[in-house]
Amino acid sequence: MAPWTLLRFQAANNRYRNRFGPDQYAVLQNLLAFQRKLLKSFSDAGVPLMAGTDATATGPIAGFGLHHELQEFVNDGLKPYLALQTATTNVAQYLRQSGEFGTIETWKPDMVLLAANPLANIANTESIVGVLVRGRWLEKTQLDEMISKVQPNYEREKEKAETMLATDPAEAIGYLKDYDPLGSLTALTISDITAKQDSTVLIRFLKTLRQTIPDAWLEDNINTLGHSLMAETFFASGRSAPF
Repeated sequence: MAPWTLLRFQAANNRYRNRFGPDQYAVLQNLLAFQRKLLKSFSDAGVPLMAGTDATATGPIAGFGLHHELQEFVNDGLKPYLALQTATTNVAQYLRQSGEFGTIETWKPDMVLLAANPLANIANTESIVGVLVRGRWLEKTQLDEMISKVQPNYEREKEKAETMLATDPAEAIGYLKDYDPLGSLTALTISDITAKQDSTVLIRFLKTLRQTIPDAWLEDNINTLGHSLMAETFFASGRSAPF
């Protein structure tokens, strides 16, 4: 996980955890039970379902979270086969690309090879032996090696963003708008700049940026930064943030 994403999962920053008290747990549990029944009812009625979520700011983690989501579908009463369809054939049909992916056929270049049958236990989707991506076969050892390189890349990306913000704010804002749509990296970078220096540097930077780039895409980033700083304050005091 990116360090700026990981921050959202800390207890002090977890808005869902901090927004609801024990007196509301029963309500939340009832809502979850209703959603589980609703999902099963849709499936029984033949409504095509797709795995995935629009809640990218809070999870699930791309790739890893999908396996857990399929397990939840089975917990909701779907057969493993139907759960698998939510992430394969149904998606291809929705995107009108069934001829390109969604099933295992000779001319389709993508597939996942498992060590155990997911129809017997949906958790077996995590027993990955290797994947075929655009016709290229990758063993589990290769996949693990690729994953091990992700964290250092995040650190380099953060250093790059910090340097760009300090030397060329206009270029930085354009870059971050394309590659940091949720503003998490931007907020963390600005926070680090402030931590290494002081708030007057941040204020001067923001004023300069506003004058040179009036339509700079920063409001959401500053809002995210504010939430993070407030959460740190409450966390340091031993209290939960009230937001």
